[in-house]
Amino acid sequence: MEENANSQDWKLDPRTHKRYRKIGNTIEYETEITVGGVTIPQSQLVDFNRRELERKQKENEELNRRAREEKALFCPLFASRMHSACIKGECAFYTETGCQMSKSEPRATQGKKCPISNRNCNTDCALFKQGCTY
Repeated sequence: MEENANSQDWKLDPRTHKRYRKIGNTIEYETEITVGGVTIPQSQLVDFNRRELERKQKENEELNRRAREEKALFCPLFASRMHSACIKGECAFYTETGCQMSKSEPRATQGKKCPISNRNCNTDCALFKQGCTY
């Protein structure tokens, strides 16, 4: 069925609240589609998909904004795994004072190679507190 084709022919069934049209002696109800657990009339599919896309884009923008506001630190302990970013509220090891995995006193290590991650030691590391901690 074409979108909005013969839309003036469609009527609303007062009992079921579904759109229908008469073709001769036959009643044809508008096709319904289930998308993501939601059942909608076919004529609303394009608008539904547009709204879902807009919602997802806003959600992604919000996540990106939060990531920019809360500086994501790099976790060398999980560098080769997914979720190697240490972000407040998202990382299980993040505390108010920083990464709870960092127990030692900091040493002057900025710019030196990290033996865990093969990166240079710098302020983007979750274990960096005026120098490397572990």
